[in-house]
Amino acid sequence: MSETGLIADGYSTSANPSIALKFLRSGEESANQFGMVSFEGTDTWDWWAAPFMSHVPIFEGECGPKTVGKYNA
Repeated sequence: MSETGLIADGYSTSANPSIALKFLRSGEESANQFGMVSFEGTDTWDWWAAPFMSHVPIFEGECGPKTVGKYNA
């Protein structure tokens, strides 16, 4: 479990929680699973206020599609 965003005193107003799990399996390679709320985060400090998803909605605004496009080109 980790905070995905940058927390700064006097600037941050909410959390952006994420979780990553590794499953060790006998006789097979390990498997990984992750979950995030969104790329933008939440509007609260309550870690469990929103559901975690492995297919996170796309970034909002104009920066998000450019970033995703750059790394998936």
